[in-house]
Amino acid sequence: MKTLSIFLVCTLSIFCVQCDKNEGAKRELPDGQTWYLTYTMTATLDNDGVLTISSTKKSEAMPEFHYPYYYWEGSEPFISWYEMINEIRSIVIDKSITYIGLNAFQNYKNLTSITIPNSVTKIGENAFRNCESLASITIPNSLTSLEKNVFRGCTSLKSITIISL
Repeated sequence: MKTLSIFLVCTLSIFCVQCDKNEGAKRELPDGQTWYLTYTMTATLDNDGVLTISSTKKSEAMPEFHYPYYYWEGSEPFISWYEMINEIRSIVIDKSITYIGLNAFQNYKNLTSITIPNSVTKIGENAFRNCESLASITIPNSLTSLEKNVFRGCTSLKSITIISL
């Protein structure tokens, strides 16, 4: 009985975190729009189509994404950052990020560039799948794991460079 109670409390806690009305909610900024990926991680889209992923923590892994990218409160969905994928031309990953999550930027058809810092050690499955406009990418040599289908469907991809940063 004690184990079941702990399991239920943990499950309800996770559910409530995912349904928090501030998490995933679109916020208007003078420079663009910001969404919360976690309590400490944001995705900010500026007016030039640059999406910046950053965290207030010293080191944090991006969450894994599952379609559709909606967060619900009651019967109304909050608009997620995925709704803006046609506006995104470039992605900048902050040096506080250690893992680019599952499906993170899948189907970003107009994405042409990605900046990945040497803090990233793992890129999850399908992270850049079907990014048709991506022609080249530079990956730091800090990367220790590249999961399957990361660049599948990137039909314009001509070069992948691994560098020491």
